[in-house]
Amino acid sequence: MKNRFLVLSFGALFLSLSNNVLLAQEAADPFDSESISATGSSSTIDSVSTVKESTLKDVVEKEKETVNKDGEITYSPALTGTVQVGNSSLNVRLGVWGTIVGSLFTGNTVTITGQNGDWYIINLGGQKRYIHSDYVYVANKPKSTVSGGNSNSGGNSGGSSNSGENASRTSNNNGSYSTMYIMGDSRCVGMKFSDTKKNHVYIAKSSMGYNWFSQNYQDTLKKATSNDVIVINFGVNDLWNSAKYIPLINSIADSTEAAVYFMTVNPVDEVKEKANGYGVKNSSINDFNQKMLKGLKANVNIIDSNNLLNQHGFSTSDGVHYTAATYKEILSIIENNL
Repeated sequence: MKNRFLVLSFGALFLSLSNNVLLAQEAADPFDSESISATGSSSTIDSVSTVKESTLKDVVEKEKETVNKDGEITYSPALTGTVQVGNSSLNVRLGVWGTIVGSLFTGNTVTITGQNGDWYIINLGGQKRYIHSDYVYVANKPKSTVSGGNSNSGGNSGGSSNSGENASRTSNNNGSYSTMYIMGDSRCVGMKFSDTKKNHVYIAKSSMGYNWFSQNYQDTLKKATSNDVIVINFGVNDLWNSAKYIPLINSIADSTEAAVYFMTVNPVDEVKEKANGYGVKNSSINDFNQKMLKGLKANVNIIDSNNLLNQHGFSTSDGVHYTAATYKEILSIIENNL
């Protein structure tokens, strides 16, 4: 009996040591690809196999959430951002440089669900929308190791951003000026009659576009000082000429100490303008404006009056030229965005 007891005890000790070795092996390498089999330990091995499969699945799912097929990064959890555009507005778009569908203003908070290059993807009223990241402050933004997406800030290098999404870039006059030079076409001619400011000087002529502008801006550059501002509002008469306007306006900004502003071409009432014999389309205006905003350098400030008029409403006399009330609204937009 004593010998049998010793044999049984030795057997129990052997099994105990064997199980401990097995568990140690499992603990040291739970994701080892080699199968492990031992009598009485199937439940432990099945558990390890389940953990391995579940963990790998989680990794794959996490990668899918991080970057989708379009190169868009997803933030989980979502980030909170605060819009910072001074007295201006930030365009809300359907996609990267997509159709403008709304605006945000300084102090507005947004829920950022992801990013595509320079653009934040936000949840706005349950809808996926895009805003430019240059004008949104995000505290504790995670550092992403993933790159990609459709980055397009106007092609500037050296770290300067020129998204065109802020209706007013940083200028050197801080809202005060000695003289405002307003250069434009017949719309500016009409605005002059609603303007009561004596320090506003108009260089404008009806039916004019790039050719006239390129021949008549030099005198303004000679007169303008660092205390002045130059507002340029051409394009409605030659919406196909953005490729010529862009380098000329960039050159003007580089050649003067005055703050230079490009005011976007403003919208038309297509029903009324068609009845009066005009053929301008808002789709063509929007295309022109987007090309200008993408091509102008960072030292050209932007006044996105088109966007603001579409939000607040406007009235015209013939579909193209505005009523006195709307011209005064445009003047107010200019003043508020310096």
